[in-house]
Amino acid sequence: MGVVYESLTTKEFEMGYDKMDKDLNLKGNKWLIELYEGRQRWVPTFVKDKEKHVDFDTMNVTIALWTKFPLELQFRSVYTNSMFHKVQVELRDMKYYDVMYLKRKGPDTIYKVLERVLMKDDATKSVEV
Repeated sequence: MGVVYESLTTKEFEMGYDKMDKDLNLKGNKWLIELYEGRQRWVPTFVKDKEKHVDFDTMNVTIALWTKFPLELQFRSVYTNSMFHKVQVELRDMKYYDVMYLKRKGPDTIYKVLERVLMKDDATKSVEV
């Protein structure tokens, strides 16, 4: 297990795994082959490398805003780039509605629904739906 948990670099892991493979004659072991093929997901040094890459991208790459809503800018400042991209997709697909209770008419409840539309001058306009 030292190969897995004590390797400081991916190269060190690969060399240690090759040595272990030769020393223990593990060639052809289907389970170990499948485990090795998925090493990027569970070997700590690979996981750390992936996290470093994500951290670098988040700190050095700024994703362009898709809307002019202040909320999107706020999300960009607190999320990693990959998570922010998911938020952007949700924002793009989201409709902006204001719902107001008007009255109760027998068993029915009546609401007024306004869709907020972003105008060219960065202002929003409410349109009754």
